[in-house]
Amino acid sequence: MKLIISFLALFFSACTYAQCSLETTMTATTTTCGSFSGTASVTPSAGTAPYTYSWVDQNNGAFGTNPALTGLDGGHYIVTVSDAAGCTNNDTVQIENTDGPIPVVDVLNHVSCFGNYDGQATVTVSGGNFTMYAGNWNDGTTTFTIYSQSAGTYFFTAIGYPGWYCPNSLIVTIEEPAEVLAPTGDSIQLFCGASPITLDDFNVSGTNIAWYDVPTGGSPIAGSTTVQPLTTYYCTQTVNGCEGAERLAVAAEFESISYSSISADGCNNYYWALTDSTYTSTGFYEATLTNAAGCDSIIELDLSIQQLDVSTSVTDFTISATATGMQYQWINCDNNTPLANETNQSFTATSNGNYAVVVDNGNCLDTSECISISTIGFFENMTSPAVKVYPNPAQTSLTIEFDVSGFNCEISSAAGAVILRRDTTSDHLQIDISELQAGIYFAKVFSNNTQNIIWFAVE
Repeated sequence: MKLIISFLALFFSACTYAQCSLETTMTATTTTCGSFSGTASVTPSAGTAPYTYSWVDQNNGAFGTNPALTGLDGGHYIVTVSDAAGCTNNDTVQIENTDGPIPVVDVLNHVSCFGNYDGQATVTVSGGNFTMYAGNWNDGTTTFTIYSQSAGTYFFTAIGYPGWYCPNSLIVTIEEPAEVLAPTGDSIQLFCGASPITLDDFNVSGTNIAWYDVPTGGSPIAGSTTVQPLTTYYCTQTVNGCEGAERLAVAAEFESISYSSISADGCNNYYWALTDSTYTSTGFYEATLTNAAGCDSIIELDLSIQQLDVSTSVTDFTISATATGMQYQWINCDNNTPLANETNQSFTATSNGNYAVVVDNGNCLDTSECISISTIGFFENMTSPAVKVYPNPAQTSLTIEFDVSGFNCEISSAAGAVILRRDTTSDHLQIDISELQAGIYFAKVFSNNTQNIIWFAVE
């Protein structure tokens, strides 16, 4: 028996287009040495008819364009099927010589690490009705080994002689582990202060990190090596004893504590987002920010708070702002609209409502509380020169004079509620009002058929 060995890399491709669904089913029959009676056929499915076929053997020799082949000797046959949609699918089938030499894989060592060339396969040939022919292995060897192979798929073919061409083949697949990628981490990493840091202080993720001072080649350097500014370092990771070819480049950037200041003005108060605080007093305030390197940035706020006086006083129907020398705008609180041409320090209401003043000193402004005026119109035609009330405004005591002797008096609130009643036989009446709250009141004076009403204020 003479053994002829053939190793070919084999690459299979699936359907060319992602939208393709072409599939194939292979069938085959065996042959005997010298009979050339093997058959092979392929059946496409899930594709778009019509189909075309292209057959080759393991040596890439053309073998027909029909869906079925006959008269085949032992070996592997590869068919490429194409459909009308442009999809392709490759498939392979083995024809066995039942009485030919039988190759068997005895040893199979896969590639140790991705991209290496240390794969090994050993094939032993046995069987067959033939005598060993003196030739390539005249010492009678029936074992063949390939060394230093890359990952891939290979054909091994054994051919028996003399008498008939009698091949049998097998596929040997040498695998390799997945590629070990570079560690992960930021290419520029921040560190605070000037204290020394080492390579081990870099924040990188990976397994069994090794450091280098060159992008390729070179020898590893210790993780305890002091990092120099503006210097790039490189690291790999090792997984399952395989060091990745890719390297992560990292460099250190050193920062220090920084100080800065800003100035701001506020009316009555100031909200500072950096501290999420509201300040009501003039002064200096600090915010501390920490960056990714752990370095503090201290920001000082020079704050000036202006407190506007927005108090008011009321006399009859006139409201006056206490603050002088300002800009004023009186507003209607009921609809929050400004009153036309009402820009003086004082405002006299001509109708009942709620009023306030906006005070502006040129830098900031503020609005007073709303003042209610509710008695306009009620005073009209209610006073009489025959009745006098004093003092007005009063505090604890009120005197009412009438031009007749003997009258009755009724005190009521601005809302019309009667608070007290008094009478006298004289032409004047003194009333204790110390229990009355500050506000506007009305005195109704009765004498015979005469009635007079006059208002007064209590402070």
